[in-house]
Amino acid sequence: MRRTSITRVLARAFLAGTMLVAAGCGPKEGTPEYVLAKLREGRLVGAKNLALLTERDVPEMKAVLEDPAVPRDGRMQVLQWMMDMGMKDEATILPAYLSHRDSEVRLRIAQWMTYRGGPSMLRLLVDRLKVEKEELVRLAIVSALQRVGDKIENPDQTIVAEMLASFANPAEPHRDEWARVLGGWAGENVVAGLSKALSDKDPKIELAAAEGLIGPRLRPISVATRLEIGMLEHPLPEVRRTALSGLVAAMRPGRVKLTAADCAEKPTLTLLGEAPDLASIMDAHLERKDVDGQERKLAQEVKRCATKFTGGDDTDPAGAKGGH
Repeated sequence: MRRTSITRVLARAFLAGTMLVAAGCGPKEGTPEYVLAKLREGRLVGAKNLALLTERDVPEMKAVLEDPAVPRDGRMQVLQWMMDMGMKDEATILPAYLSHRDSEVRLRIAQWMTYRGGPSMLRLLVDRLKVEKEELVRLAIVSALQRVGDKIENPDQTIVAEMLASFANPAEPHRDEWARVLGGWAGENVVAGLSKALSDKDPKIELAAAEGLIGPRLRPISVATRLEIGMLEHPLPEVRRTALSGLVAAMRPGRVKLTAADCAEKPTLTLLGEAPDLASIMDAHLERKDVDGQERKLAQEVKRCATKFTGGDDTDPAGAKGGH
C-alpha cells in the first residue's frame, strides 16, 4: 500500500514539473506572441490583449486567418482586429478574403466593403456574386455593390454588360438580386434591360425590375418617370406601389411620406416637365377597383405634391379618403 502511495506522489510531482517546464517554454503572457498563440487555439483573448498587436504583426495575423486548423472564434477575432486597426494596405488585404472558405469571413468582408469599399473593388464584388452560394453573403454583396455604385460616375460598361447578362439569363437563380444592383447604375441599356423584365413570367423578377427602375441613379434619365407611369397599369399591385413610391421619391428623394409643407418646397429633381398632368393621372388611378389602401395613400401623396407644384390645391378626389 505504501509503495502505491509513493508512486502516485512521484507521478503527480513529475506531471507538475512537466507543466511548469512547458509553461516556462511557451510565449510569455502579455506579449504579441502569447496573443497569437491563443488565437491559434481559438481562445477569446479580449480587447486588452489584441491591443498588444501592431502593424508589424499583420503577416502573422494573416497566417492565423488563413490557417484551416484555427477555430472560427480565433479567426473572427483576427479579422475584426484587422478591420479595426486601420491597416495602411487594408484596401488591398481585406477584399481578398471575400473568397475565403469560411462563409462567416466572407460575410464580414462583404459588410466591411459596403461601408469602406470603393470603385477599385467593383470587379471583385461582381465576380464573387456570380458564384456565391450563401444567401446572407449574397445579400451583403448586393448591398456593397449598391453602395459602391453610388461612388462611380462612369462605370465600366464591360462590367455593366456582365451584370445585365446575368440578370437576363433565365438559368440564373438570383436574377432579382442582379436587378436590385442594376438599379444603382445609370444608362439607357440598364433601363431597357429592366423594362423588358416588367413582363417576365416570374412575378418576383417583375417586382425586382420595378424596384431597380426607381433606383436613384436612374432618376436623371428622362424616360424614368414615364416608365413609372406606365407601371401603374401593371397587374401586380406590388409593382404599382413600387412605381408610385418612385414618383414620390422623384419629388422628394429619400422620403417615404410627404406632408403639405414638404410639397411646397421645390423638388430636387423635377418630373413635371415629363408628366404635366400627373394629378389627373392619379385621379384616374384612384378610380380603379383594385387599388388597396396602401396604393391609394401613395397615389394621394403623388397627386398632392403634383398639385402644389403646379399652383393648384391639394384636396383629395371624391371618395378617396379612408381607402378600401
